[in-house]
Amino acid sequence: MSSTKQVTTNLTFDKERDKKALEKLTNARIALLLKQPFFGNLALRLEPVNSDEWLPTLATDGRKFYYNSEFVLKLSDKELIFGIAHEILHCAYAHVGSLGMARQANRDKQMWNVALDFCVNGDLVDAQIGEKITTVEICYDRKYVGWTAEDVYDDIMQNQQKFKQMSAFDDHLDNDGDGDEDGDGDGDGDKDGKGRGRPTVGDVDKLRDEMLSAVMQAAAAAGAGKTPLGVQRYLDRILKPVIDWRTLVEQHIQSQIKSDFTFMRPSRRSFSCDAILPGSNVDTMVELHVAMDMSGSTAPYAKDMVSEVLNIVDSYQDFKLHLFCFDTAVYDYVTITPDNIADLEEYEFRGGGGTDFECIFEHLKEQDINPKTLVVFTDGYPCGGWGDEDYCDTIWIIHGNDEIKGPFGQTCSYDAAAKAQGA
Repeated sequence: MSSTKQVTTNLTFDKERDKKALEKLTNARIALLLKQPFFGNLALRLEPVNSDEWLPTLATDGRKFYYNSEFVLKLSDKELIFGIAHEILHCAYAHVGSLGMARQANRDKQMWNVALDFCVNGDLVDAQIGEKITTVEICYDRKYVGWTAEDVYDDIMQNQQKFKQMSAFDDHLDNDGDGDEDGDGDGDGDKDGKGRGRPTVGDVDKLRDEMLSAVMQAAAAAGAGKTPLGVQRYLDRILKPVIDWRTLVEQHIQSQIKSDFTFMRPSRRSFSCDAILPGSNVDTMVELHVAMDMSGSTAPYAKDMVSEVLNIVDSYQDFKLHLFCFDTAVYDYVTITPDNIADLEEYEFRGGGGTDFECIFEHLKEQDINPKTLVVFTDGYPCGGWGDEDYCDTIWIIHGNDEIKGPFGQTCSYDAAAKAQGA
């Protein structure tokens, strides 16, 4: 399955051949814009550059689309659409140039590039973008559709003998570590011998931001259902990262703390000026309501979870931790403060029936309790609805299934913080 790259390199530039290749590229980009607007909008931002002298197939650095004119002319129209989209996904997934070097880390470069191509080609075939290239052999296995490059790499490294002869069909442009001497990253500074300017660190950051912005704009322009699922998963990871639940709880607690000013505690700056300035009067009492689902897989972890919450609130000067258990009803509602914190040792976690989130909100309303923040620890499998989304700020901490998302409030995983992986 390795790419033989049966295309001539070190070609002498031929104006007529290049004209035909550019015309074919233009038609393919127009077809993408009309039929696959996500890819079409991104294709228009890449400047075509003839690279017959050094490039056997296709490549991109995130701003330019490098091509071998002979290779372009050998592809069918639909294969060329696939090839253009292939380069676009490398950009969209931050695989190109120095942007991808950090993800490659200490991995074998050839096998890493193979893993990247398995991801990109799998997504393109799955989304039916053009036709899979057969002019040269490419890396494709339906098994890897939806996988991250890191996971594909780990899998193929388990059987290196099978994959070591493989290579990506396109060139994955990287940075050898030298900077663009004029610092503008536009390619007119230090050259790499192939007519490409080596980017500075600042230019890499700028290109990353440009690409993310372009991907988001292209997704918005394409409209609902027109963005490939692989791209949407990538955007979700970037724009809606799953954070550690402790961080989320801490953020909500911090939002409760209000600072005001009072003349009862003059500012120390008053001593250096003629006026008396008010000092800060900080309200450090925090409050948290925690509901423990005792119906399923969460029960064995309930005590540990409450201990971690207590460690969070105990770092503040004063706190009220309202704790209760539930299944189809609410049990053992208690309020823990610095004065009775030892009572938690004797707290009994009861329950064991079904899961009914509605009972939480019914209980709070009946008792006229209006939580500043409600934290619900659960496995996320209610027997009915999820409760009243308008009643209070709610955090759903899900144990056992990272795919479950609450229909309102914020959801995060109890088991671990999200892994920072791209496509």
